[in-house]
Amino acid sequence: MLSPDIIYFNQITQYLMKYPMDECEVRKVVVAAGICNGVPFEAISKNDPAFSASLFLFREDGDQFSKIEFQSIRRRIIGTKPMETFDLRAVPEMRGYEYYYDQMHEKYYGQKVYLSVPFGRKDEAKALGAKWDNSLKKWFTFSNSPNLLKIEKYFIRDKS
Repeated sequence: MLSPDIIYFNQITQYLMKYPMDECEVRKVVVAAGICNGVPFEAISKNDPAFSASLFLFREDGDQFSKIEFQSIRRRIIGTKPMETFDLRAVPEMRGYEYYYDQMHEKYYGQKVYLSVPFGRKDEAKALGAKWDNSLKKWFTFSNSPNLLKIEKYFIRDKS
């Protein structure tokens, strides 16, 4: 029998933001922090009423939660009342989901380090752990990546 997932929340903040598409008036961005089975985590969830909810979890130890733990945290975040709610729909310089996601991503993984990777060596870069940034059409890794030094032996940083 599986043991229950023990989840405690230290913080659940909900931000109401105007959604840029006409079909949906409000976007709910939930930022949470807590502990699941003794492991501290932070989470960001985008819960658009007309669309599906997405969730990104960041563990303090850098590992990943199991699928069952992930689903348990997701259900609890969606079903729990927020401790604070901020309505930012009237604020012109509102910070959207991407802002909070980037903040957490940088905190846990570091900044993106772009690499100069010739097309013929893309499989080699991928095997070393580099990722493709589709918007900039460049390969990158993160500054906190344990493979950074290994990747930099084979590929130089892209200065542009």
